[in-house]
Amino acid sequence: MTGTLNADGTVWQSKWALNVSQRYAVVATAVTHSGKRVTETSSFRTFTPRQTFTTKIIEGYGQTYGVGMPIILYFSQPVTDKAAVERALDIRSSRPVIGSWYWDSQCGTAPVCAYFRPRHYWPSGTQVSFTGHLNGIEASPGVYGDHTLTQSFRIGSPLIADVNTAGHYMNVYRDGKLFAHWAISSGRPGDDTPNGSYLTIEKANPVDMKGPGYDIEVPYSVRFTWSGDYLHDAYWSVGDQGFTNVSHGCVNMSPENATTYYNMAVPGDP
Repeated sequence: MTGTLNADGTVWQSKWALNVSQRYAVVATAVTHSGKRVTETSSFRTFTPRQTFTTKIIEGYGQTYGVGMPIILYFSQPVTDKAAVERALDIRSSRPVIGSWYWDSQCGTAPVCAYFRPRHYWPSGTQVSFTGHLNGIEASPGVYGDHTLTQSFRIGSPLIADVNTAGHYMNVYRDGKLFAHWAISSGRPGDDTPNGSYLTIEKANPVDMKGPGYDIEVPYSVRFTWSGDYLHDAYWSVGDQGFTNVSHGCVNMSPENATTYYNMAVPGDP
């Protein structure tokens, strides 16, 4: 266990919180003014909390993510002392990154979640290691962590898709250079494709899409909103792509272009 002594050398403080329900042995050695070494030993056990919380991280071990990928943590209990939790979160990267944590209570099945976002995109090729020293952390009154969460992953090459719904095209940039200029069809009036900046969430081939008047297996689908918007193969609308918007909100692409983009895209691509 790592820690530091105060300036007087009389108080030692561990770097991270002591684990709950854990027995510790302490061996302290000091040197007197006369030069005599004195060693004292002691032991104690930390308490067992009545309530605990668990935490999950969305990133998978050894996986590759896009340059916009946030680190996402899901907490099983509400967190009132966010500062204490943040102090226990340790992020190490192979290249310098400045970022901050953002907390959100609108995150599906979890009461609260936390996102770490770099100020700018992650540098390509960055290796990221995360450790949540949450064992012993009181996230809210009487609710303690009883686990340490670790994960390591990699940031891949930059892949950025810029969709122009009014112009019916999308530009794809790879490693900072224009890779492709493709015709697309986006959401028709009343089913407009949402405006804004998004990240790739997941992809599948195919995806079963259902809505009023349709139920279809859609090939090469890359999701960018939780409400169900995708960039995908729309072989049925190739004649409209580049000219008019006819979709239910997704970005329609030709089979060839959709396949190319699908094979390149990873979660976290802007």
